[in-house]
Amino acid sequence: MPSLLALRADLPAFVIGVLLTAVGLGSFALAIVRRAGRDLLLVSFAAFCGLYGLRLTVGTAVARDVLGLSPRLLSFAWNLMTYWIGLPSALFFSQLGWRRWRPWLIGLALVWLVYAVAATAVDLIARQPGRALWLNPYFVLAGLAIAVPALAAPGVPPDREVEVLRGGGLVMLAFVVNENLGDLGVPTVRGVEVYGFVVFLAALGYVTASRVFADERRLFGLARELETARRIQASILPRRLPAVDGLRLAVRYEPVAAVAGDFYDFAATSNRLGLLVADVSGHGIPAALVASMVKVAFEAQGSHADQPAAVLQGMNGVLCRTLDGPFVTAVYVDLEPASGRIRAGGAGHPPALLFRRREGEVEALLENGLVMGFDREAGYGTIERQVGPGDRVLLFTDGVIEATNPSDEPFGLERLAAALRTGADLDAGALADRILAELRRFRHGVGFEDDVTLAVVDLTPPSPARARAACGPPGGTR
Repeated sequence: MPSLLALRADLPAFVIGVLLTAVGLGSFALAIVRRAGRDLLLVSFAAFCGLYGLRLTVGTAVARDVLGLSPRLLSFAWNLMTYWIGLPSALFFSQLGWRRWRPWLIGLALVWLVYAVAATAVDLIARQPGRALWLNPYFVLAGLAIAVPALAAPGVPPDREVEVLRGGGLVMLAFVVNENLGDLGVPTVRGVEVYGFVVFLAALGYVTASRVFADERRLFGLARELETARRIQASILPRRLPAVDGLRLAVRYEPVAAVAGDFYDFAATSNRLGLLVADVSGHGIPAALVASMVKVAFEAQGSHADQPAAVLQGMNGVLCRTLDGPFVTAVYVDLEPASGRIRAGGAGHPPALLFRRREGEVEALLENGLVMGFDREAGYGTIERQVGPGDRVLLFTDGVIEATNPSDEPFGLERLAAALRTGADLDAGALADRILAELRRFRHGVGFEDDVTLAVVDLTPPSPARARAACGPPGGTR
């Protein structure tokens, strides 16, 4: 058994080692909770701190004699951690944003990785701990030769973090140089490196916490901005569906993120409906910003809302003046139930689908021009058909037909047309919900990869009041 004096001498190092190990484990737990597995700053700090603390703990008489752990096992563990501890320290410094020194620090980390792997292999093959330990002081001093200039270099911005690191680094430097010179046979004061490391660890902890909390504040700010963008986008979408005699409407809007590039809008009166479904290239906030421009461009077309080609032509002119890069696809239909007429036009967009209930057939109303936002002189056409009560029109974005299953097979137009036929007895809202449900089943429950928008329009018999008006007063003639 060790003497009481030896135990007392080792107790501070044991306690400090346990605390540092706990800090390392806590930092790993924080990285997992924050899903920061790719945040090398926090992860490397956790590894550096945890390895140093564990190494310090297993090297004490308390671990060896009081806890009854095998001295040979502890020696293997101590040496292995000594080989590997330089790797996370080099990675930590490489993540501080000092571009000038980053390649040197990454290079140091790679060299240390090779040394750690080779030294570990030598110890395990020889079954003798510490066979490659004689090289370690040279690697430590080489690392310091890079880290010290990186901290002191004039190219590093002199902010509070750097000043704290410089102060803590200078303190630790004195203790580490003292310890490693002792390993090379130079007379020094032994066993004091831990106190310099604790000072430096406090500096590292300050920088890590500062970066982590700064990231949290930035993420919180982005979340607030994203919520504001979501509310703004919600405000540019129609708040309610228009009431048009002889029509029933249903719209389903499923953005893949908080904001989306899909857009829909109406130009309606009591007896006719203009319906636009558009898709902006890209996703997220940039696409949502362009979607707001699409709304402005569409609202400027009110004077000729019954002419799809003119609507698309006018929108394209506005977007060509405002867009620089993104493009917009769109499909627009004009429905007039009283005359039984539907007109449709497109701009690089999937076609509107017309389902005729009596025949049970689906027709693609395809009259596509160039996507909007590229060529101000692009031309657009109109396709016209006759429709009647019981017929149905479906507009959608490409997120519907391009949705894929685990085999990378797209949902496609054929499945969408089949859903129209099999859902003939459903109302507009129920059909839209069924199509979304079929899409989710097709993707085996995996979320959509693109924004999804569906608009279903059912033609219904006119209201009694309108029918009477069309037939004249009771007992009269037309």
